[in-house]
Amino acid sequence: MVHRVSLFLFVFLAISIPVSPVATRSVAAGQASGLSGDAVDAAEAARVISVLEAGGEYDALYDLVHPDVVAEVPRWVVVGWYETEFAATPTDELIVTGVEFVDWTWGVTGREYPRTAAVSYEQPFLIDGEWTDLPGVVHLVESGGEWGWFFGNDRASVDALVSTLAPPGDLRDESNPAGEPVPSGFADALDADIDEFWAGAYDDVGADYASPAKIVGFDDPIRTGCGQADPDETAAFYCVTDGSIYYSDWFRTLVEDQFGDFAWVIVVAHEWGHHVQADQGRYATDQPHEDSGLYTIQLELEADCLAGAYARDAGARGWLDGGDIDEALELTARSGDAEDTRWTDPLAHGTSEQRVDAFTTGYAEGLDGCEVTLR
Repeated sequence: MVHRVSLFLFVFLAISIPVSPVATRSVAAGQASGLSGDAVDAAEAARVISVLEAGGEYDALYDLVHPDVVAEVPRWVVVGWYETEFAATPTDELIVTGVEFVDWTWGVTGREYPRTAAVSYEQPFLIDGEWTDLPGVVHLVESGGEWGWFFGNDRASVDALVSTLAPPGDLRDESNPAGEPVPSGFADALDADIDEFWAGAYDDVGADYASPAKIVGFDDPIRTGCGQADPDETAAFYCVTDGSIYYSDWFRTLVEDQFGDFAWVIVVAHEWGHHVQADQGRYATDQPHEDSGLYTIQLELEADCLAGAYARDAGARGWLDGGDIDEALELTARSGDAEDTRWTDPLAHGTSEQRVDAFTTGYAEGLDGCEVTLR
């Protein structure tokens, strides 16, 4: 849990759960020794954030982020992160230990904020049955008379959450409230072939199919429905908010040069699998037994299987050249998680063996082998 805080939160203060028995040791932010003026206000803002976290008020917590965060990180990402990572971890209101005003840079955009309130604190967490105080620092920037907090330590971590932490349908549909079909048709013949496969699969079961809104390759920073994407920090991802697939041009070149053109098709087919998952209301959670979601690793391996099912269809149509499947398998094997990756990690994609097994299952058995029933 501490590792997860260091990897993603870096600005988060607490988790969720009502105030614990150690609450008697908490003090008001304004009581921190030596604080006055803006320092008191910033400390109180940090305390309020921790209270919302402890109470599970995640939507209200998002309302307190800095306006720049709203432009980069969708609400469902922040709320979903809290619900999947910290919802069952006891915590308590923080104790402010000091406030310092500094120049600080938000890693997600690289923008520098002068006179940032760096609020240091101690936060009690229930770890292995014992309450333990963990120190930390949250950075707050004033905007419109309010102190706002920041989510995400870098673009890569935010993009990873966006592409893997798909929200339930009621949140997903905010990007298309009228439920209008998304126009299909892609200039790239490789993309068009994947699209035709899925259109046919949906048609076979009498279900309505909507293509991804667009497939975008880029070599300069661009704004997406999931915030700004930097080609230096992004490989490929599916954005649930705008229903589009994005990839860095350098990444496509790398895959095609090192593995082959069909290996690149499988990258796109994998992200297309996430589009289908979002359409079917399949989403990531850390409590699938309670909310009918799936662990992130299950979604990722399922997307590998769906890519394999597409490859099976392409082969049956005589579309593949000799060696194409070998390209796909080599790329998949090279894309496995590190050995020490927890299977419950929200960024987990599976080991090399797991990913290859998932792809080959789809290739051998088609959609039936992936156990995905379209509706």
